Amino acid sequence: MPIDAKLAIFIQARMSSTRCPGKMMADIGGRPMLQRVVDRFQGRLGLETIVVTSEETSDDLLSTFCRESKISCFRGPLDDVVARYLLAGEAFGVEHVIRICGDSPWIDNGVVQALLEVGKNESADVFSNVSPRSFPKGQSVESFSLDLLRDYHGVMDTQDLEHVTRYFYRHPEQFSIFNMKSERDYSHLDMTVDQSCQLEICRKIHKLSEGRCWSLSHLELIETYGEHFCQS
Repeated sequence: MPIDAKLAIFIQARMSSTRCPGKMMADIGGRPMLQRVVDRFQGRLGLETIVVTSEETSDDLLSTFCRESKISCFRGPLDDVVARYLLAGEAFGVEHVIRICGDSPWIDNGVVQALLEVGKNESADVFSNVSPRSFPKGQSVESFSLDLLRDYHGVMDTQDLEHVTRYFYRHPEQFSIFNMKSERDYSHLDMTVDQSCQLEICRKIHKLSEGRCWSLSHLELIETYGEHFCQS
């Protein structure tokens, strides 16, 4: 990763989930899930954290929450998420992005830090820990330049535009992709909130830990509460 490029964390979020509608503002131990994700980064890595959401009316609530909570936020197209990233980059002067999905309340900032350290010594178009996956779902981190997105925006299909990095993984012969591996294979674990039952798991762990779970790394969470996370 270019050391002199402006780097920021983009948390991708929307309210219009079909499997768990409104999950981003769902309460987990007194805080909405979006705040739980933001809390994992703010003041920890020295990077600006920006919520990138859509212009749809359904996401007015996210925008209002961010404004009232003094969280940086940008609104762009709902389905063309790549365009949303590019416009957000222009608005905030960001050149290089760390991509985090908003349905990952247990995301470990230590994993992000490790990927950043790798990027200081390695050269690649995309830095990632998802292809092939060895970290749990919900610990996914990707980093890339917005110039890379801009160069290939015009040739991406509908799914590429929605999933942002899909095009690069579909054409590995064209790009250098550095994949960070976990010391142990946890790819069978799902720490995301994709469905309502997973939201209840978060609430259960919060209650069992009396709120102490939010300071734990993903490995500590797995060691202590691994039996509660979904497995594939």
